[in-house]
Amino acid sequence: MLMARQAPVMAQEVAGYLDLGRARLPILTLTPPAPVSEMPHVFLHGGAWCMGSSRSALGLLRRMAHQCRRPIVSLDYPLAPEHPYPEAIDTTARAFSILADSSGIAGVIASSAGGHVALAALMRLARSAPSNGPKAVLLWNPALALHADSWTHDAFGVGFGLTTDQMIEAYGLYGVPTDDLHRDITEMDLSGLPPVWIACGDRDPLLADSLRVFESLTRTEATAHLAIIPQAVHGFMNQWFDDTRSDAAVTHALDWLEMRCNQNPEPIR
Repeated sequence: MLMARQAPVMAQEVAGYLDLGRARLPILTLTPPAPVSEMPHVFLHGGAWCMGSSRSALGLLRRMAHQCRRPIVSLDYPLAPEHPYPEAIDTTARAFSILADSSGIAGVIASSAGGHVALAALMRLARSAPSNGPKAVLLWNPALALHADSWTHDAFGVGFGLTTDQMIEAYGLYGVPTDDLHRDITEMDLSGLPPVWIACGDRDPLLADSLRVFESLTRTEATAHLAIIPQAVHGFMNQWFDDTRSDAAVTHALDWLEMRCNQNPEPIR
């Protein structure tokens, strides 16, 4: 709550629904004062696929909307285990398609488990409507491999905030079959994605996920950037309000995101 109170004041924060046809998806839309664009970034929260909501990172959302000077639409994608895999990805892919056809999508920002949902949904969008997706993607400490077999889990899986045991439990609740296509995004062909910025702490058990997906992206024609934040743990970006290193990392990533989105600026409606 402290982070939310210290965040910039928005002109509007509207809780509503996105009509998906057979269902309605809860969303939160934050609009900063004097936006320079009406085309939003879309945000997917973290929470191990089974926790969190569109308001989970409220302070960070306000911080991002203020710097980017455009709306941010935060999605309440379906959570496991009540809504098992692949419902979150199916719903998010549908939401991306509808938003792309209506307001358009400037960028997609996703955190932790939301990174897996976002990339899997974006890969579907890239294959079905390659010209209709976002202009760039920003991933905060994404969870992408869906297993704990990595040196960063061995090194940072205990005593650095997020634990390996917590992630193993989350993988089980998410419920992705062992032979599923999207189980390990780091091993997939990621061609067709827009430019991607990945930011992860150097003491995060999920760091190996970021390293591996960055390596996969470099094998394609995609533009990819990797920022490893020194002395930072999982969720470092949520400490922007009292940690200068985290705040600088957030600023740098959002500057890049806006640069990519403004290369072909759209008129304000």
